[in-house]
Amino acid sequence: MIRPRPQLGLALLVLAAVSIVMLLLEGSGAPAETGLPRVRGLDKLLHFGAHFWVASLLFWGGLLLGRPADFQHRRTLWTLVVLVLDASAGVGIELVQLYAGAAHGRVFDWKDVSANLAGMAVALRIGWATSRSRAR
Repeated sequence: MIRPRPQLGLALLVLAAVSIVMLLLEGSGAPAETGLPRVRGLDKLLHFGAHFWVASLLFWGGLLLGRPADFQHRRTLWTLVVLVLDASAGVGIELVQLYAGAAHGRVFDWKDVSANLAGMAVALRIGWATSRSRAR
């Protein structure tokens, strides 16, 4: 059974919030010169990974808070919270790039939005499967 651990849950939620702020800040500036090799699709993989990370932190952080007390209700509630927050962040980052990032050579890209949403969806699917097996 997954026991509530409010302190750990809160720490994960704070880490998720910091991660979202960092993504928004990174998305509004000039593209970073990371020294990464020019590999086709690497950008989309990074988008996927970033939103997998954020969605996982949000889901497990909320689940571990322990409220509401009913596990099934809590899991459903936090899935909805993740869908709203991470999807908003994923689209929001691209909108920031459309308006504020244009001066830095950043552009809105539907493929980035798709990668963001895919990362979130996979994180939620794994979270549901893992929490279901641990709840038994």
